[in-house]
Amino acid sequence: MNREQLRFWLWAGAALLAGLLLRVWFVAHMPIVAGDSLYYGNIAKTWLQHGIYGVTEGAQAPAPLWCVPH
Repeated sequence: MNREQLRFWLWAGAALLAGLLLRVWFVAHMPIVAGDSLYYGNIAKTWLQHGIYGVTEGAQAPAPLWCVPH
């Protein structure tokens, strides 16, 4: 590994480590669950379990008649 490659990987590793530390700090210091978070989590869970992009209603997961905002 030449000097250019070593320098590149050191900077890339430093950037990845900084991103990881920032993510851990946000999770530890700002664990806010807004109202939409639970709603979108339900959509994701239904999509994974039933293959339908919608929300669960009891034990069923009907196809939605709405669109979520982007």
